[in-house]
Amino acid sequence: MGVIMESYILVGFALTFLAAAVLYVSLKNSRNQKRKNLEKEDQERDVELIIYKREMNRLEEQLKRKEISKDTYERLRKNLEEQHQKNMAQISRSRVI
Repeated sequence: MGVIMESYILVGFALTFLAAAVLYVSLKNSRNQKRKNLEKEDQERDVELIIYKREMNRLEEQLKRKEISKDTYERLRKNLEEQHQKNMAQISRSRVI
C-alpha cells in the first residue's frame, strides 16, 4: 500500500510540475507577443509621422516656390492633417484588436 501511495504522490508532483511549466511558457509567450505588438505599433507610428512631416514639408516648399496658392496650400494642409489623424487612430485601433 505504501508503494502505491508514493507512486500517486510522485505522479501528482509530476503533473503539477508539468502544469506549472505549461502555464509559465504560455504567460511568457503572451508577454512576448504583447511586446512585439507594441514595437510594431511604435514602428507604424514612426513611419506615419515621417510620411506626414515629409508631406507637410513638400507642401510648404510648393507654397514658397509659388507652385500652389495659399488657398490650395491651406486646403491640402487640412486634408493632410485629417488623413494623418485617421491613420494614427487606425494604428491605435489595431492595437486594441
